Amino acid sequence: LYAFAPIHGGRHYRIWGTVGSACRVEVQLYSGDPWAGAGAGASVGYLPFEDLVVEDDGSFTVELAADPGPGSGLVNPPEATSVFVRHIYDRWTDEPIGEVHIDLVGEEGVRVLPASPAETAERLRRAGEILDQAVTVWPAFVHARYVARFPNTVSDLVDTYALGGVRGRWMAGGHFDLAPDQALVVVTRPTDAAYQAIQLTDMWFASLEYANLVSSLTTTQSVLGPDGAFHTIICAEDPGYPNWLDTGGHRRGVFLLRYDGVPGSVPTEARPTARLVDVADLASVVPGRADAEMPDRAVTRAARRRHLQRRTHR
Repeated sequence: LYAFAPIHGGRHYRIWGTVGSACRVEVQLYSGDPWAGAGAGASVGYLPFEDLVVEDDGSFTVELAADPGPGSGLVNPPEATSVFVRHIYDRWTDEPIGEVHIDLVGEEGVRVLPASPAETAERLRRAGEILDQAVTVWPAFVHARYVARFPNTVSDLVDTYALGGVRGRWMAGGHFDLAPDQALVVVTRPTDAAYQAIQLTDMWFASLEYANLVSSLTTTQSVLGPDGAFHTIICAEDPGYPNWLDTGGHRRGVFLLRYDGVPGSVPTEARPTARLVDVADLASVVPGRADAEMPDRAVTRAARRRHLQRRTHR
C-alpha cells in the first residue's frame, strides 16, 4: 500500500501513523520522477523499517526535516519533491490495517486559500506530465526491463540499491507468453529477506486484478515443496496445484519477484529459475503434489477481497 505526498524540499514535515498488520513500513524521498528514465529524477532519502522506531501500540512518527533530530528521522534535502510511505503486507488477513498521515510542521490549522490561476495551471501541466508518463514511459520500461529477453525466462536478481533504489531490495522478473495449455513454473527458495513475493502485471506494468483472483503471492501465503522450494505456477486455468497465479485472461504479461529487507545479498543457490511446461506435464515438474494440502480457492479469494476492502476503505 503506497501513500504519496508532494512536498517542499527543506521544509519540516511530520509523518505519523500505525504499522497495523504490515510486515514492513518504509519511507522514501524522491527528487523528480526517477521511474521516468535517466535524468528524470533520483531517490534522495530512505528510511528502512529496521531504522523505524515503532511504539508498543504499533504507532510511529517520522520527522522529515533539514535537521530531523533524534528518533525516527529523515533529512529532507532542498531538491526533494515527493515522499512515499510503503506499508508492505505479507499476510492478507482481517487484522488491523496500518495508516499514515502527514503534517507540515508550523502550519497545522492554517487556512488554505483557493489555488491561484498560476497554481491551477501548474497542476494541470503536472496532470498532463503524468498522463504522458503513463502512455510512454511504462510500456518502454516494460520492454526494456522485461520483454527485451526471451519469454518465459527469469532474469538474475538485481540489487536495486546499486541502481539508486532501496537498500536491501533485490528484484528479478521476466515476461510470460503462454498458450492455453501451457504453464510457467517459477521456482524460488526461502532466503533471509524479511519479505519475498511474486506478482503478475499486464504489459503496461499495471498489477493484474488481485482481489477476486490470485495474481500475487508472498512466501507466507505460499506452500513450500518437499524439496525446500516454492513452485509458483503461472497459467490461465486452475491446474489443481498450490501456488497458482491466475493470468486473468492475459496471454502475455510480466512476472515480478521482490525480495525486501535482504541483509547482504541473495545466495546464488537461492536465485529464481523458470521453466515453460505443458499443463499436462506439471506432475513431472512440481514435486509433492500428492501430499500437498490444496488451498480452498474460494476461501482464499474471499480473504483477499475482505483484506483489500479494509485496506482501501471500499
